[in-house]
Amino acid sequence: MLRSMTIHNSLFSRRTFVVGSIIPLIAGCSSKNTVENAAETRFIAAPTGTPHSDDASPTAAVDSPEPAEPPVSKNPIAKPHPWKDIQYRLAGEGHYVAWTVDDGANPETVRAYAEFAAKTGTRLTFFINASYTSFEQNLDVLLPLVKSGQIQIANHTYNHPNLLNLDDKQVKEEFVRNEEEIMRLFGVSSKPYFRPPYGYYDDRVLKIAAKAGFSRPVLWEGTTGDEGQTTQRVVLKRTKKYMKPQRIMLGHLNYTTIISLLERIKELLDERGLVTVTLRDYYGEASEEELKIVRDAEAEEKKKEEEKRSRRRKRKIRTVSLSKATAAKPAADNSQQRQCGEGSPAPHCMGSRVHHGIIERMSSPPESRKVPKCWFILWCLSPVIVAESNSD
Repeated sequence: MLRSMTIHNSLFSRRTFVVGSIIPLIAGCSSKNTVENAAETRFIAAPTGTPHSDDASPTAAVDSPEPAEPPVSKNPIAKPHPWKDIQYRLAGEGHYVAWTVDDGANPETVRAYAEFAAKTGTRLTFFINASYTSFEQNLDVLLPLVKSGQIQIANHTYNHPNLLNLDDKQVKEEFVRNEEEIMRLFGVSSKPYFRPPYGYYDDRVLKIAAKAGFSRPVLWEGTTGDEGQTTQRVVLKRTKKYMKPQRIMLGHLNYTTIISLLERIKELLDERGLVTVTLRDYYGEASEEELKIVRDAEAEEKKKEEEKRSRRRKRKIRTVSLSKATAAKPAADNSQQRQCGEGSPAPHCMGSRVHHGIIERMSSPPESRKVPKCWFILWCLSPVIVAESNSD
């Protein structure tokens, strides 16, 4: 009996211990679920509008990265290449491209190109007509790029005429006037690079240009296709076709079609491993031989001006001398006329009397104007008679 009670108490104690151990565990689990449910409830109940700074997510709290500094654009050519005649493409072999852009009719396109160059470090050559106001309107972004050499300014004439239709003086004036305006705007010279409008030139145009300091004519071997109003599809297609190593590419600053494609063209350059250069990067400045042509032309021009001034001085001296002689001559004639009175026996007076007689008759009334033949003959011979008389 006693043993049975002992076993019963032992079992009861074990059950009590087990139950006592389980109760805290159950309470703990219940507490944990309550916390999780409460947290879940708070998350669901969060406002869907703009969160306060305390409620912002970790991603929103991270500061956005600062914009990257624009790349520094440097001349990639260590030693300039020699210049030879007219250039359609860059001399030699390499992975360079000369991206050239002409005219300047559209201010928006001019600015887009300049901002694109500043952002990407792309080096460009502008063949401009300075008669357009687009460049002055965008000097704030253009001037630093021109001063640094990243954008080269070259001569494309002032008014974009067909030079073959102009005389020598007009051809020279187109280059000189454009150069003067470029100097005023940018403070840099466009010499010695130029592009004849429409690509039209002959030996005469080249000689006139060289004497004016523009000895390096540049044409092209590939175009972006925006010389007229066109579509983006055409521009991209032609750019992909022609943007290749050692090409001189031709574009225009006249239409907005290309603006949204500039970044895509930069990607194309990078994909093909092409490096942009200006013509001055690749070929450098004018040679001494080219400069000598300019100096000789200036000396010849100066000599011609001196000869003109000399001729003008001589003409002026002759004019003064003739004026003095003319002023002195009437006095002699008057003295001669005074000697040739009515019935004067002086031989030289005969012609004078004949002339006066004829004049008097011609000024008389019509009925008395009839002049005898002998008088007419004497009148015709009177200069000879006077000359003979004076020679005696």
